[in-house]
Amino acid sequence: MKIAVYDNIIERIGKRKSVSAIFFVITVLVVLLCWMIYVTYKDYRKTIVTQQQKQLLTISNSISRSIALFIQEKAENSKIIAGDPKFADIGDQIRRGSISEPVKTTLKVFMETQKNSIDSVHLLDSKGNEVFAYPSGDKISQTGIDGTREPGVDRVLVTGNQYISDACKDETDIFFINIYTPIIHGNEFQGILVSVVKLDTIYNQIVSQVRAGEKGYAMVKDMNGSILMHPIEEQRGIDVIKTRKERYPNLDLSDLEELVRRQMTGVEGTAVYDSYWWQDEVLVKAKKISGFAPVYISDYFWVVAVTMSYDEVVEPIRETLYRTIMIALVIVVLFSIIVFLAVRIQKNKEALEIETKYLRELNNASEELRRRDIQLQHSEKLKTIGLLTGGIAHEFNNLLTPILGYSELLMSKLSEKDELYEDVAEIYDSSVKAKELIEQILILSRNDNGVSKFQAICINDLLKETLKLAKSVLPTNINVVENINCDCSYIFANKAQIHQVIFNLCTNAYHAMKHSGGTLEITVDTVEADKEKALKDSGIYEGEYVRITVKDTGCGMSEETISKIFDPFFTTKPAGEGTGLGLFIVQGIIDKHKGAITVESKLGEGSCFNVYLPKMKEKPSIEVNEKDKLIYGEGTILLVDDKQKVVNMLKKELEYFGFNVVADTSSIGALKIFEESPKKFDLVITDMTMPYLTGVELAERLKQIRQDIKIILITGFLDETVLGYKDKQIIDDYMIKPIFSAKLGKMIGDVLSSG
Repeated sequence: MKIAVYDNIIERIGKRKSVSAIFFVITVLVVLLCWMIYVTYKDYRKTIVTQQQKQLLTISNSISRSIALFIQEKAENSKIIAGDPKFADIGDQIRRGSISEPVKTTLKVFMETQKNSIDSVHLLDSKGNEVFAYPSGDKISQTGIDGTREPGVDRVLVTGNQYISDACKDETDIFFINIYTPIIHGNEFQGILVSVVKLDTIYNQIVSQVRAGEKGYAMVKDMNGSILMHPIEEQRGIDVIKTRKERYPNLDLSDLEELVRRQMTGVEGTAVYDSYWWQDEVLVKAKKISGFAPVYISDYFWVVAVTMSYDEVVEPIRETLYRTIMIALVIVVLFSIIVFLAVRIQKNKEALEIETKYLRELNNASEELRRRDIQLQHSEKLKTIGLLTGGIAHEFNNLLTPILGYSELLMSKLSEKDELYEDVAEIYDSSVKAKELIEQILILSRNDNGVSKFQAICINDLLKETLKLAKSVLPTNINVVENINCDCSYIFANKAQIHQVIFNLCTNAYHAMKHSGGTLEITVDTVEADKEKALKDSGIYEGEYVRITVKDTGCGMSEETISKIFDPFFTTKPAGEGTGLGLFIVQGIIDKHKGAITVESKLGEGSCFNVYLPKMKEKPSIEVNEKDKLIYGEGTILLVDDKQKVVNMLKKELEYFGFNVVADTSSIGALKIFEESPKKFDLVITDMTMPYLTGVELAERLKQIRQDIKIILITGFLDETVLGYKDKQIIDDYMIKPIFSAKLGKMIGDVLSSG
């Protein structure tokens, strides 16, 4: 009996120890888990705050560069105006006390073109005295923030160099800067041109657009700590430390003082500090995050600072921490239940498997998002390359214009028997080939002249043109076979988009054979919809269609891959080599043209794509290009282009046609010439891209002066906006560079005869 009691006591003690051990283990696990969660939270919070600081610094640098470029642009514009030949005798005009109308007009035109950024312009004599201002009611102020005379005029009088003043205040406490530009002609100091830029203008155009969370904002202060730009108007003009200490003597501004001290060193940086939200009615200390960067102007600098609430950044992390702790506690409770209720392990196992699967899917989704982000970045790079390519092609068109023009002009003056005729003809033909190559480049760069334009296209010619470009980039281990019949079929389509479809399919075929080599076969023929299974499966049952077949002997595709190839962002290429958008865009283009696309492929046996496009029922009439036929006329033409070489060539060409030509390389100068004698001109030919006034803006001004004036616009490439200008009768016609003499002469004749 005693032994049984003893054994019972020992068993109870053992159970108590087991329970205590389990309780101890659970407690340790809870503490360890909470500690790990807290450490992870701290590290994550630090990472997020650091990333936000970098983002604010990036924004500050962006605003800083934008302000510097804005002021630099205004300074350069002032130099251009000061260097105008009309100001050559401005000193004599000032001494006579009479400023000429051309000078006043130039200043007024300058102000009109800059009215959204420059508040007023002022003309000072060689001693710094104001002699003219526009608008006439404005009087230049030269008083600094501290009330002393701003040294801009004295600086320019001594050095003879342009000077941009620090921030000043006028009598209404509005901040502005003065851009003092010396007027020097023939090494003689004539006077000073002063452009006044209000800081409100800079703030509204650049700084005010920035938002940093709900309460954050961007501000600008000078190198002495005075606030120049701030979303709260009452804060502008105050000293960021001194004034606030006077207004709020009981506030703790120690962190803010340290931040301002760092900013006044003229270097960029970030900070986490304690301050106040000055727009609040009751000021309560709050933690902030800031990124700041200097703006260097002349011999001084400003500080751009972007500030946001620290709590806005970390509050979501705190909420995540609380949720994580709750989840952890739930997990611990579940673990305890599992320990004490072992009989339910099997049931809980299924729940854990479901949770594990969810976490795995979540991880896979995160990885997929990261991969798509990389693909989008690659796509943006391709867009940037496209824009660069388009710009280069545009400049080549400007260079080709005089080459084509002069060679065409020489050919018209030489007889075919002349020993130089063949040489000039070779120059002309080479230039035409260069023009065709540039057109292909513009198609690849998305700057093609067929944007949203459907027209009758010979599919055979388009295929040959595309394959010619494709062959130039394909390696020698890929053999290209063309099965293009001589029966020319026409489709009504967007040339650039169909070019893109064919080129994309050829590129995909190349990637399938790039390592092993092989054969790329392109075939074109016509089929009847009711006899073609692929068209019936696409819901097309009648009509005649052009079928373009692109076949390769590459690696082929599995059925699973075939089912996904037209999905956006799907690609089988390694990271960095494909965006997964090519075939998705191809299918979109074909759907837009009311066609169909099919694919057949097997692993190791290559792939075959069939593109079906509706065939035109009637063959369109083809316009004959009569390149040697020159049309002569008479009348006076105003020619405007900012490229001097283009102007010289077109002037000679037009004069050879029999026209009287008045040329100018400045759109503003051309506008003035037309204003003086609007009835003198029968036609205006203007370039599209020019400084100050574009070709369209110039055309609008000319139409306001004389509504019936005929205008031809010359542009580097055609888009919907140019077509819209013609529809609105802002221009009468347009021509794409490079320019052919015969086409230009015919267009001039058509425009002048149109009434």
